[in-house]
Amino acid sequence: GDMIGSAKLIKITRNTATLLSGDREITLKVKATMEGSLLPNAPAAGMNPAYSRNLTLNRRTVNENLSDLKSIMSQAIVRPSLNEGVQEGYIVSNIAPNSLYEKMGLQNGDIVIDINNRRLQSADDLLQMMNLMQSGKNIALNIKRNGKIEAINYSFY
Repeated sequence: GDMIGSAKLIKITRNTATLLSGDREITLKVKATMEGSLLPNAPAAGMNPAYSRNLTLNRRTVNENLSDLKSIMSQAIVRPSLNEGVQEGYIVSNIAPNSLYEKMGLQNGDIVIDINNRRLQSADDLLQMMNLMQSGKNIALNIKRNGKIEAINYSFY
């Protein structure tokens, strides 16, 4: 029943969306792709980081930032990133100066693909990432930056 422009959405299936424009039905099809993993917890296939770096973060700073969900959400925009219709992770943009995102070495346009080789497919996965960071255990992120896979390994003090 939602309106998309002047057309009304009348049906959604796994691979199609049907719109009614005037008295004409228009069916949009999702392009089939084999890119990306369709299993939510599968490690990123064929991921060989072009670059790897190690960062040490202050546990107190991390916990202070992560304790206020509203604050952490105002420090950057994080939204799903799709590649040919398949979610490949979460893209980070509008990173505020001196934010936790910046301290983590992230840059605008980075796509966070996985944490500890576990694909990020849902908001629950993002919350789990926050919990891991608060626990102070070492974590590893694979990100896509400028089309290349990079690894960032974090330890906490």
